[in-house]
Amino acid sequence: MKRTISILAIIWAFFCTFIILIIFIKGPQFTRLFGKLPSMIISPVYAGGDLNYVVEGDSLKIAVNKPVFEALIGESAKGFVQITFSGTGNLPQLIEQEIDYDKDLKPDFKLKINTIENKTEYLSISPNAGPLIVSSKVHDDWVVRIKVRNKKK
Repeated sequence: MKRTISILAIIWAFFCTFIILIIFIKGPQFTRLFGKLPSMIISPVYAGGDLNYVVEGDSLKIAVNKPVFEALIGESAKGFVQITFSGTGNLPQLIEQEIDYDKDLKPDFKLKINTIENKTEYLSISPNAGPLIVSSKVHDDWVVRIKVRNKKK
């Protein structure tokens, strides 16, 4: 009986060592595979939230995401909204736009972005729209995040 248990333990040790070597060698490929699983999602804090609506013009496409109010339980009182400006070719030198992030047919804030000088002017119109968090070029797009207040809280 002891001999059988010893043999099974040695086989189990070789099996575990083999599995550990495979995971160590093929680790990056496994992480990519696991990342593609439908249950794996990127947090809206990093991704900017789900798409709310898109406005397309002649040379500019504006994607307004849904506001993100992340909290451990429920929604927080403060969050942010992300707006992405994409050009059909290059981004225009000057972007002036009024944004209605909550779709109440009233502009919530105005943005004036100089893409050459990397300067953004922000004017809040709605009491729910807070200060500018970040305005930056990301790849070929321009991304802006604005603090917003949760109307439900």
